[in-house]
Amino acid sequence: MKRKIFWILFPLLTMVLIFSSCNMIPSNFKVETESELGPETLGRIDDINDMLDRGMEVGPETREMIESLNQTVADGIRVGFTEDMIQQIDTLLGVVEQGIGINLGLDPETNASVNRLIDTLDEAPDQWEDTVTEIIQVLETSSSNVASDIADEVSTLMDEARVNTQYVTAAVGIEFRCNVDFLGARAGETIDQFIGRSLVGRLQAIISGKEPEDDVPTPWVCQIIPDQVNLTEVGEVIVFQDAVIKITGYNYQHGNLPSAYIVDESGQTVESAALYPFLTSPYQMQLNLQGIDFSTIPERSRVVFSWPGTDVDYALSVVFPGQEVLPTEVPIAQLEISVASVDVLKGPGENYLVLGGAEMGASYTVTGKNGDSTWWQIDYDGQGGWVPDGSVTRNQLTVPVVSIPLPPPVADFVMTPTSGKAPLDVTFVNTSTGDPTPLRWEWDYGVGLPSFEKDGTHRFTSGGTYQVTLTVENDLGYGSVTKEIVVDAPEFILAPIILAPIQAYTMPTPTPAFPGGAVIFKTFTALRPPVHINTNIGTAYHDCGIVGMAALNGDIEENGFGNIIYANMTAEGESWWINANFKTHYNSEIWSFAVMCINKNYAGGYQVHRRVHVDPAVSETIDLSDLEIQSESLCGVVGMAAWSGNINEDGQGLYILKAYTAKNPSTGNWELTANFNTHGDHEEVWDVDVLCVYDNPSIFKAVRLEMIRGGDIRDSGMSSTQYACGIVGMAALYGDIQEKDAGAILLAYPFIGSNGNWFVHTDFRSQGDQEQWNIDLLCVNRSAATLDGDWAPGWPAR
Repeated sequence: MKRKIFWILFPLLTMVLIFSSCNMIPSNFKVETESELGPETLGRIDDINDMLDRGMEVGPETREMIESLNQTVADGIRVGFTEDMIQQIDTLLGVVEQGIGINLGLDPETNASVNRLIDTLDEAPDQWEDTVTEIIQVLETSSSNVASDIADEVSTLMDEARVNTQYVTAAVGIEFRCNVDFLGARAGETIDQFIGRSLVGRLQAIISGKEPEDDVPTPWVCQIIPDQVNLTEVGEVIVFQDAVIKITGYNYQHGNLPSAYIVDESGQTVESAALYPFLTSPYQMQLNLQGIDFSTIPERSRVVFSWPGTDVDYALSVVFPGQEVLPTEVPIAQLEISVASVDVLKGPGENYLVLGGAEMGASYTVTGKNGDSTWWQIDYDGQGGWVPDGSVTRNQLTVPVVSIPLPPPVADFVMTPTSGKAPLDVTFVNTSTGDPTPLRWEWDYGVGLPSFEKDGTHRFTSGGTYQVTLTVENDLGYGSVTKEIVVDAPEFILAPIILAPIQAYTMPTPTPAFPGGAVIFKTFTALRPPVHINTNIGTAYHDCGIVGMAALNGDIEENGFGNIIYANMTAEGESWWINANFKTHYNSEIWSFAVMCINKNYAGGYQVHRRVHVDPAVSETIDLSDLEIQSESLCGVVGMAAWSGNINEDGQGLYILKAYTAKNPSTGNWELTANFNTHGDHEEVWDVDVLCVYDNPSIFKAVRLEMIRGGDIRDSGMSSTQYACGIVGMAALYGDIQEKDAGAILLAYPFIGSNGNWFVHTDFRSQGDQEQWNIDLLCVNRSAATLDGDWAPGWPAR
């Protein structure tokens, strides 16, 4: 086996360690290895060393990862490289590469841009030349090391497509149209649409780096002329006067020619007729039926073409003299749900998000399958949904293997340190991958509350073995990974007993009045889902949340599981963004929001707790004492998300939704309640943003409005000249959700009435007896609050 000597040189780290530690880890190793690390890993190390030799600046987190990498390599030299050790080196290399800007694959931004363009190509294939040109431009301007090579591959593919277009046009003419729905082609498509659609799968393979599974290309069939075999009686024989069937497309080779045969009405092969398709060019093949006497062929027979390796057939009807000439009937592949209920997913795998649900006996058209036929793609309300093979029965008609969505994200992380003595502070660096980039993260440390940041930190205060789980999610699916950390118990030290001096108790001083402009209320209207809009309110000086909402003109999706609602604000870069969506189909809702932002200069007067987790399957109400809410506070909900539930549309329930806080009179602790009326077989889970302000009566006032009938308005009695008000808690009780047709889904917003008071308008799309609402308002004295935007009656509809 080839031996290789290489150096790991981290000069900057060396300098840092010389000044910071006497017991430092060596900064370079001369390593002789039987290539356990492999040439790819060795090359990555060389790339990192090259950049560090050029004086690349390295931050403290990257230095820490380099130190861990050096230590792992040193351990491998000493005891040999195990598989776990090689995997750890690979992960650490990825973190270091990200830290110093080495992109060994396409960077996430380039990858996302290219995949969006491929989606555009799939939707508008006739514009393939412009779209592919734009993909090449994106790749050529990318900082990724491999982007230039990929751009060259895509350029070669475009040149081939231009040649194919010219030859197909020469073979069949400029007015060419496809006449089959077959092998990815669509009946009625032009040459440009046909060529463009054929590029989608090949582009996806180039971008993902997948090698072709077979040297023989997949043939693309677009046109079969004629579309049925019309026979004529000539003397004592029955013949096909057109003589030849022509099949036009491209990628035709001798290795992918179809077999052809005649079958009777029951599908049995007619052995007396031997047929032999032949290749005339890479763009056309023919089947010569001249001289064949069809008088011995049963009526209602078919000429069948079967392509090798594609698991698909195409058949032409044989029409005898005197028979009514009918278009060739193309059988439709269908399946029926054979289990009580099944989730319809966005892709072929359990980790894809739920698109909806299907019940036993429901029938769907099958549009494709995955490579090993364990998942079937169906037409689910116009979208491509996936169901597992074990939950269906099919009519056994063949369907093609189709391009599947990008895989769900793959969760992974690196923790530093990996062990130690309590109390132990551990940093968790997210190294998850996925396209699109994961949008949501949840860290479960095995003890205490979870966190929802991209990277995590946690202090383990006592010894034990802890299972740390990271779950990541994007718009396609989710992934999770669990790793173990061992924390040693702290040494027992008997501390001396020291009597503390007696001190007088001082009553806390109330928070001073907020000055003018410390709190901003603002409205945003006519937002299309999924809402992701920049408010242009800076994150450096404000904390923001939602205090009023309206979702108009939507059609509630009642079938199956999915994310029910999210309406919250997130700090992204320098601005606060609004995010919102409701589970709808056909008509998507239109959103309007009221937001409230508090100046961070007065952070001593408030707290915001983001993404507080509630699982109604355990309890819809949780105690918030772990949040260490300041005494004498007023708390409310300023953002919500109900994930992965199955909306219950069957009759009136005790509630439709709940999202509010309340103080427990027995314990004195604040509690949070969150729930949505779902079918019992699948409870949703909630992430809620909670705002708590110091209960300073001169600035803040809490108002509870109860038993408001759905669709009604209620005067709060709070003057708009004295206060600015927002909704920070809601409960819609006793309603029957209306899942049919479009209308206003949810109204829970404040407005200023003609008498100058603050009113609330509440409603949920229900039928029969209207629901009853309870609303919590938080009002801020106008000496501290300013209003921006439209607050007149009906403002969300304008």
